[in-house]
Amino acid sequence: MLKKTEQTRLLATPLLAVLVCVSVLVAGLSWQVLNHIQGKTQESVTNVLRASLLHTHDEITAWVLGRQEDARSWGESAALREKTQQLMDLMPEKRPLSPVQDEIWTLLAPMVDRLGYRGVTIVNSHQRVVSSLEAHQIGMLHPISGQNGALDKVFQGQSLMANPLHVGELWSTTYQQTMFVAAPMRDDEGGMMVAVIFEIDPAGEFSDIAAHGRIGKTGETWFFDAQGWLLSKSRFEEALRQQSLLKENQSSLLGIQTALTKEKVAGTASETLYIDSNYLVKQVAAVRLWDDVLNFGLMTSIEVDEAFEPFYRTQNLVLASV
Repeated sequence: MLKKTEQTRLLATPLLAVLVCVSVLVAGLSWQVLNHIQGKTQESVTNVLRASLLHTHDEITAWVLGRQEDARSWGESAALREKTQQLMDLMPEKRPLSPVQDEIWTLLAPMVDRLGYRGVTIVNSHQRVVSSLEAHQIGMLHPISGQNGALDKVFQGQSLMANPLHVGELWSTTYQQTMFVAAPMRDDEGGMMVAVIFEIDPAGEFSDIAAHGRIGKTGETWFFDAQGWLLSKSRFEEALRQQSLLKENQSSLLGIQTALTKEKVAGTASETLYIDSNYLVKQVAAVRLWDDVLNFGLMTSIEVDEAFEPFYRTQNLVLASV
């Protein structure tokens, strides 16, 4: 009997060793398979996010160029230049009530209504408004006068889009955030005379273009300035209010500051995938870029749980079978 037990033990030992080796081999192969699937999933997520980011970047670039062309075309308009020259030839105190103001707005108003601009202002070299559909704005220092020398560049001959900014009640009592696109107007001798500046609602087409970059249930694309402030509306404003990150009637546009800055993003490659926390303190997979010409950055992100859900499902199945 002892001899038979000893034989059984001797037979079981190598069998157990074989089973252990097989288990280790299966586990090793399983981890290799999972690592391969994880890598492919990460590559796929990166490609989808990057495609959305670059498409949005192309779309917003085309939109900005279109708005700059609007301003530039009116800056070169012979009819508007004639009326503006007449206005500038008047003494400053006579300009606000001059009939030339109405003649200027007869030219500009149809275009403003047709293209959905908030308004247009004409600004002198001292960066003060000399003509506006909103009469109370005449004589005011223009809001972009202090925005990184924006108007200085315009009076040097450059057309540009200024980032969204806050304006006070002296400028408008109906909105707090706005943005501008400006172009120079030269006099008959070719010298710089004024800047023609169109006003835009940043919560409109500008934010709509960012919204085109939304992916799935948690993905979004958003624009941010050099200090990390959101320049476009968040997809998750209600969640921001629930977390007391926004007040009841506050917009996320210029109302949320993120950890992203120009210093952090400039020079990074758009094909690099980052796993980080977003402004809602959610773990997200994201790609991003900074555009010096646009003077703002773009980020496309999606929550990690949604992005890698297929991998997590596969991982659970593989581990359950090991």
